[in-house]
Amino acid sequence: MKTIKKCTAAALCVIMLLCGCGQKANTDSSSKTVTSAVESSETKDNASSKTSAASSKTTSSSASSKKKSDSEASSKNSSSKTMSSKKDSSSKKSTSSNSSKTASSKAETNQTTVTYTYEIGDVNDPIRKVEPEKVQQYIIEEEPIVVEPEPEATFENEYENPDPKIVVQDSWFDDCVFMGDSLSVGLMLYNDANGVFGDAKFVCASSLSYWNSQWDLYRPGNVHPMYNGRKVLLEDAVNLTGAKKAIITLGMNDIGIWGPEGTIDYARSLLNKIRAKSPDVKIYFETVSPMIYYAQKTHLNNNLIRQFNANLEQFAAEEGCGFLNSYEALSDSNGNLPYDFCSDPGALGLHLKFNGCAVWADFLKANVGTAYPGDEIIPETDTGSEEMTDTDPEIINSDLSDPEDVTDTSGNEGEETESITE
Repeated sequence: MKTIKKCTAAALCVIMLLCGCGQKANTDSSSKTVTSAVESSETKDNASSKTSAASSKTTSSSASSKKKSDSEASSKNSSSKTMSSKKDSSSKKSTSSNSSKTASSKAETNQTTVTYTYEIGDVNDPIRKVEPEKVQQYIIEEEPIVVEPEPEATFENEYENPDPKIVVQDSWFDDCVFMGDSLSVGLMLYNDANGVFGDAKFVCASSLSYWNSQWDLYRPGNVHPMYNGRKVLLEDAVNLTGAKKAIITLGMNDIGIWGPEGTIDYARSLLNKIRAKSPDVKIYFETVSPMIYYAQKTHLNNNLIRQFNANLEQFAAEEGCGFLNSYEALSDSNGNLPYDFCSDPGALGLHLKFNGCAVWADFLKANVGTAYPGDEIIPETDTGSEEMTDTDPEIINSDLSDPEDVTDTSGNEGEETESITE
């Protein structure tokens, strides 16, 4: 029995030892397995870190190389862009220069040198070659032709107190438009200050002429007049203002360029353009006013102005237009503008002060009523009505059928009485 117990105890010890060893072995193997797993994970981590490091190095190197290549490419691109922009700018410059050259060549082609010939008296003036836009300045800068002192002269305003029957009222100008140059600008300012022309409209500008008033509306250097805030052509001014009458006072800026004959050609051209758009308007052509004695020049002087005015009168008659000879109203006994009327005696010597504009206004009011063909001023008093008032009203209202009421006007009152009695 004891032997069995001993054997059982020994067997249990053996079993316990075996179990303990197995557990230890298992523990060791598991620890070893864990350790190896950790080690393998560490190895993997190290490997991956090494790989990632290597890859990061590779990436960084590739990135740096890419950056390099990109920077080089960008530098190349920028340089190429710079070169291309330079080329473009140079090409643009060359294009613009070529276009400017082309424009200048076109301008040179369009702006040809024009030759003008002027006849003064019986002598042909030497031919001058001047660009059209510079001719007026050329004439202004000419030396005056007068060297002798001005002869004594007198002036009288014959229109200051004319017959009241022929003077129009201010309202006559309500449907009238004035077209003119700087002289008309002065008249406009005088009217603004004194209101002598009713509701007249003014479409005028400095340096305006029969010639340049027909330029294209947007041509460089044009001097077209302004109306309601924009530039207009004279042929459109009648419709724009609603005028039924137009007084045109131009020519001062034409005579020095085209002479008396050539200026009429441009006046005819302007007339045709106005009539084409406003066929019913009454057009009055007004003469060019005189210059002061000392301001006359070779190509613009009172002799040439008078020649033009004579041509203008004939032209107006041929075309059925009104004619206003304000030259005679503003000239002294020598045919010159009185010095006291001139506002620029040291320059052009032809613009008017307000006292000269007053004389001009007096002339217009006394002459516009009869200046147009067929127009007449109706007298204020009817002569027929005067004769009727002188007649005995009893005779007018009597019954002439009764012979006893007839008055004898023969002076043989007694004889007629006897014959009736018999």
